[in-house]
Amino acid sequence: MEPEPPFNVKGSPGDSKGPSKKTVVIAATVSSTGFILICCIVIVSSVGGWVFYRRRKQQQQKKVEEEEEEYKLLDNEM
Repeated sequence: MEPEPPFNVKGSPGDSKGPSKKTVVIAATVSSTGFILICCIVIVSSVGGWVFYRRRKQQQQKKVEEEEEEYKLLDNEM
């Protein structure tokens, strides 16, 4: 059995043995960095959406309470 040559075997351009080790490392780094970046974007947008939703809900609740208070004052005047 003949041992397999390492990835970075140099040859003529026609008989490429596959990507070099450096290329594989760079590709893996870029793809993992991209994946982590996408995960961070998803997490940040989810948290931002949740915070926006909570803030909006609180504002609506405050508005409803103010309207109820106005109706109570109007009822008391009558």
